[in-house]
Amino acid sequence: MPPPGIIACLLLVLCATGPGRAQVMSAPPPGAAPPDTAILVLDVSTDLPAPVLRSAGPDSVLFGGEIAVLCDFPAGVGRAALDSLVSRVPWAEPLGVEVSAAGPDEGVAATVTLRLSRAGPYRLAWGDGSPSAQIFHVTGRLGPDDPPAPLRDPRRLGWYWWRLLLVLLAAAVLLALIRRLRGRDEADAVCSDPLPPPAWMPAAVALCDLADGGRDARGEGRVFLDELGLIYRRYLAGRFRIGAVEMTPEEIARTLASHRYPERVHARARDILSRCDLLRFSPGEVPVSVCREQLRDVFTEVAQTRVQARYSPVPPDLELAAGRSWNRLLEIVPTAEGGGRV
Repeated sequence: MPPPGIIACLLLVLCATGPGRAQVMSAPPPGAAPPDTAILVLDVSTDLPAPVLRSAGPDSVLFGGEIAVLCDFPAGVGRAALDSLVSRVPWAEPLGVEVSAAGPDEGVAATVTLRLSRAGPYRLAWGDGSPSAQIFHVTGRLGPDDPPAPLRDPRRLGWYWWRLLLVLLAAAVLLALIRRLRGRDEADAVCSDPLPPPAWMPAAVALCDLADGGRDARGEGRVFLDELGLIYRRYLAGRFRIGAVEMTPEEIARTLASHRYPERVHARARDILSRCDLLRFSPGEVPVSVCREQLRDVFTEVAQTRVQARYSPVPPDLELAAGRSWNRLLEIVPTAEGGGRV
């Protein structure tokens, strides 16, 4: 810790200086050059003789104002040399040079326009020559009694991040609530729509009616196979969720393969339906044995791929009819196997 005497001296210095107020620099009396007078040095990139600084004005400009300096150059100075005129000080910016017309043996008069961005006195000079005796002044843009503009406190953004965090949390809660309500509505909609009964149930009833109808025995083998193919197509459509009723056997096989069902399923469906179509359009009547063989193939495939009702409500009359029909089919087609899963 510094000694008490040094601390007391520092306090006295601070009290003596005190807070000051911004003042506009006033021009010193003529002929007196203040010690902080700056030198504005003009020069060109080429070797030229020093010109005569004839005049410059105005004597006093505001900060950022412009002055015009009139110089007389010797004869023979080209316009290209004057275009390279520069200022050696950063606070004087050359804006342009205007050259007066002159004869080949006459001097060249050039007017240089400068913008000044430094407050305080200055004098003009060319190259390494001595500066002019005339003193110019650049004054500030505040009046004698105008205080400097106060500095504003930087904006504090601490509250902004808290509010942003609260908004994000509220948006997340709202989004979760909307998704939950939407999921509940979708679940209610799904549960409100009853699932269709298993496809094997109406297929069993239709196959039993077809088998007991006696069309194959009456010589209506083509009609028998046509109805058999339609029953099998409807079963495939309900069991595997495909449009099998409007498809050809090849289209049914490709669709089942695209759904990644076992190759045996789509191969058997293609073979059974193709043979039904071939027999329906063959010449002559279809024998009863062939019709029964096709019925056995269809029933066997239904038995291999059927799914029991677990989660879908089934009307009682359909459930009873399907059970009786299935037992009847087992008697008619004893070689069929049941209870398969695909």
